[in-house]
Amino acid sequence: MEVIKEKSLFVEPVRDQEAYRLLCSVRKGVFQQEFGMTLAPLGFARPPEGLHLIGRLGPGGKAVAALTVLNTTGNDALHSQYGLCFPPGASVARYTQMAVLKKYRGRHIPLSMLFEANVRFTAPYGIDYTWMIIGAQQKHSIFCKLLGYTPGVQPIHGEMGISWAMVKKELPRNSAESTRECFTATETTASRGAKDDPHNADNLRTPTSAQLHVCVMPLKHNEWTGQ
Repeated sequence: MEVIKEKSLFVEPVRDQEAYRLLCSVRKGVFQQEFGMTLAPLGFARPPEGLHLIGRLGPGGKAVAALTVLNTTGNDALHSQYGLCFPPGASVARYTQMAVLKKYRGRHIPLSMLFEANVRFTAPYGIDYTWMIIGAQQKHSIFCKLLGYTPGVQPIHGEMGISWAMVKKELPRNSAESTRECFTATETTASRGAKDDPHNADNLRTPTSAQLHVCVMPLKHNEWTGQ
């Protein structure tokens, strides 16, 4: 069995069609083959419109994780769909379709992916707010709480069940070092508190259709798989 050490996870942006194929393959393995969900594929995004990231087992190694960050600035229709409203002129980005292959969960890979997205996209492009959709039972999870995400005004009643839009006011521009410190502290605290957190995915029973919307999978340490 392959063993992931923190330093061996290599996260890189998708720059070509081959890397994009690997990104789609990871998502297919998680969403379609494992959970029976069909999500609309995301186009080949490039900054400043968005950024695809893949996590590998070392440079050039096997792709085991995927995450996309999309610039949704000014997309009031989309924000309204999820009950969100941002200040005029605010720049906004969404983290979406996080996927980690089952064999490699429980190693804080989503945290590493989010950190890389923040350093490569959110901070450099001066994003003021980020948001993501999570399953209802994860609204108060350690993962969301320590990263500074707060739930929207009301739950979302969609075809996949009850979910929440989680929003965060990002740190000022050029704050990559502060962001790094924040994510490091979050990972440490999450490791200590995961066993006792009633919202930790390890403590949940088999996911229901509502939980499958985004976040509550049989993961470890409050990791999330997101739509």
